[in-house]
Amino acid sequence: MGRPNKILKYIAVLFWLLSLGNAIDLFFSPNSNLKIVRGDISSVKIKSFPVYYSYGGDKGYYNITSIELQGNNNIFFSNEKSGRDSLLIGVHVGQRVELYVRRWYHYITYFGLDANMFLVKRDGEIIYDITDKCRRANKIFMIVCALVAMAFSLIYLDVSKNLSIENWFRKRFIKKKDDWIEVE
Repeated sequence: MGRPNKILKYIAVLFWLLSLGNAIDLFFSPNSNLKIVRGDISSVKIKSFPVYYSYGGDKGYYNITSIELQGNNNIFFSNEKSGRDSLLIGVHVGQRVELYVRRWYHYITYFGLDANMFLVKRDGEIIYDITDKCRRANKIFMIVCALVAMAFSLIYLDVSKNLSIENWFRKRFIKKKDDWIEVE
């Protein structure tokens, strides 16, 4: 049973490292750890998809805004529910903007989910800011990864080392039968 135990150990270590990476990003790095990309906008595309909310049955829209900059091959995008003030309708082709985007390690700790654009400045004025959403995502991924890591660690310790809570409780609190006192 050596190979499954090693796989459990590696999965637990991987999730502990992901949780640690999210914790470091959440507690020790400010929003300035985002990469700044400056340039003129070459295209702006906004796609809207209807969604139905489970609470109240209201219909809303989910918007994906993508921006391409001149001289840059990357496409920067944001995902938003309609109705937020930060929707990127105010940018146009030819405007000079500063985009604050993820660095390479954010894709690892976030599993590549969500948008890659967190802050947009035009003429020094912030027109789009979802850094609070980024921080909340960090916290959620940190907690989820820690819980998964804890579960895999407990399974590994139980299967591989026979160190389950039940065994620990028996060794610690239930004494041997020789130590018992018989009452008549």
